[in-house]
Amino acid sequence: MNLYLVTTIVSGWPESELKRNGSRKVAICSKFERAKEIVEKNEGDIWETDFYYAVITKVQADVVYGGFPVQEWWYNWVGGKLGGYIETQKPLEYEKVIFSF
Repeated sequence: MNLYLVTTIVSGWPESELKRNGSRKVAICSKFERAKEIVEKNEGDIWETDFYYAVITKVQADVVYGGFPVQEWWYNWVGGKLGGYIETQKPLEYEKVIFSF
């Protein structure tokens, strides 16, 4: 079984600070479609004016230490207060960052 973790990220935070201050886990879903819906509809106001990136990470369930990411889908916030998340490529500044549980 796979799970889909939704993480939001404050743009520009250095890799070393992401887990402490610059990112947060907002949802764990059993289906990709549900995770995608949360991101694309900004459900629960996951953007909150600061979180310019969102990533959905597919991980294996029932694995010690949260498992290793299998696949990622990245989104970027566009359009200010009335905007939304759109799918994008993984930003270069997060090339070495892995988001898991």
